Amino acid sequence: MARFGTRREAAVRKICCAGLTRWLNATVPARLHGDAELYASGYSGQALDAWATRVRSWVGAGRDAYVYFDNDAKVRAPYDALGLIERLGQV
Repeated sequence: MARFGTRREAAVRKICCAGLTRWLNATVPARLHGDAELYASGYSGQALDAWATRVRSWVGAGRDAYVYFDNDAKVRAPYDALGLIERLGQV
């Protein structure tokens, strides 16, 4: 019978958890599903301005921001992503 919970296994788990914690503290994942209605609406210019402000604050605090648009009604997600990128000055 194999023995679980050896010191080596515990050390590996501790290192992995510490690395994940550091990664989570250094990143902000944002998954956006629609402004007014989940999975059914795009984002207004005002809403994209607000998200740009949030992203700038995260990045200004030294964090990496990953923003995913998952609002697929009327294929708005790519346009919303481009709108946010333009507001952030990346295009």
